[in-house]
Amino acid sequence: VMSGVEHKKPGHFVTSQGCLRRPLGQPGDQDTANWSNETMVLGPDDLSYALGSMGTTRKKLATASGCILEYLGKCVVMSGTHIERARAKDYLGWLLQQRQGPVHVDSHGRDDVAVARIPRECTGFITGAKGGYLRETERMSGTFCFFNSGDKHGSSSHEELLIFS
Repeated sequence: VMSGVEHKKPGHFVTSQGCLRRPLGQPGDQDTANWSNETMVLGPDDLSYALGSMGTTRKKLATASGCILEYLGKCVVMSGTHIERARAKDYLGWLLQQRQGPVHVDSHGRDDVAVARIPRECTGFITGAKGGYLRETERMSGTFCFFNSGDKHGSSSHEELLIFS
């Protein structure tokens, strides 16, 4: 609802700099040890990419991270536990980095990722035309997936598919 209001009446909830006018909160929100809200401001060209067609990218990142993720204009509101918010920030950051080029993630020690080593000649079958098959797989499985740039194993015959959930 807030996103719809902000779209129809820009500036109602968010300042021109992309910050919330008032902190979010409802009666009973005192348990901030486990639950809280964080915000970040998207760049001028990032909103449509981060939102995706009919909100599919936003929903995908929210589902994979477990975090409530809403966009009020160029303000991203993340609500959840500390771990959920951290994952949402990571996933959104990697998504936006992909606009500039390949992204490398050190997956060692993360408990939210599965790594699949895919033979390089098979990556087209995994992604499908214009990435459609991989996007559909993400939607059906509630994951966020992308190929990691730079093979840490030193083999050019395989690529790492990172599957975050």
